[in-house]
Amino acid sequence: MHKRIFSSPKYPPIGGISTYTNTLIDEASEALSDLVRFEPVFLNEAIAQQLTSDNKTVRFRGALASLERPLSEFMLVKYGSPSVTGERTTLELPIFESYLADIKRIPHLKSSTFIELLESIATDANKESVKLRSELNVITKPDHLGDYWQFLDWRHVKSELIKLHSFLKFGYANNLPSCFLAPVFIGAFNCIHPFRDGNGRTGRIVFNGLIQIHIDEANRFYIPMKEFMGLSSHGFDLAMRESILFGRWSTLIVYCCRVIIIMKKRLESDSNFLW
Repeated sequence: MHKRIFSSPKYPPIGGISTYTNTLIDEASEALSDLVRFEPVFLNEAIAQQLTSDNKTVRFRGALASLERPLSEFMLVKYGSPSVTGERTTLELPIFESYLADIKRIPHLKSSTFIELLESIATDANKESVKLRSELNVITKPDHLGDYWQFLDWRHVKSELIKLHSFLKFGYANNLPSCFLAPVFIGAFNCIHPFRDGNGRTGRIVFNGLIQIHIDEANRFYIPMKEFMGLSSHGFDLAMRESILFGRWSTLIVYCCRVIIIMKKRLESDSNFLW
């Protein structure tokens, strides 16, 4: 059994992103206004392919291939098959809609109010009162060898959330694109893991609000990140860990931008879209 511990997130500097990543950020940013027409049912065909495969894992030959990070047989046994479900977005959507206006005001909030907002969203997502974890450290699910990661020590949770909020405020003040800020948020938030439970749901809800921070509220949409995570053969998990552990934020930013670009391409295609 081996325990490894996530360190505090190190945020990317302005200008520290590659030309290729910036090109994808621009393309995804242009696509955002079209996503209001994207329905989660568009993913049903791809989800059905995944769920009916022998080991719940299928290699896609089309758009989703750009998100995949397929594991070796040993690593697939170690970490298990990705979880694919069509229910997460249905559960998250009404919570997102009720908090969208508040999320879009995050750059203007005090840090204490920012934390209270996160707690409120997590409470609704968990259907029970949720506060920042205190005197409690949480770990990832141990793999079949008993190895696991421990998330950030509880003593640092509040101070790291304040740093995350400062990064978002700085980015917004410097007019950084939402397709840069939102992926960094979801990666850092998962690294900090401020709650005992509900971190994934809360992170995805806030991510969806931040990605629309420059968009008229009437054009709201919801990116079904949980479904894309399950369809991409651990692509999100590995991109997030590369960003957190090695500071390669481009990896996670590229993943999120590709999701947005895929959604737009599906909207522009017919029912024979190649996933």
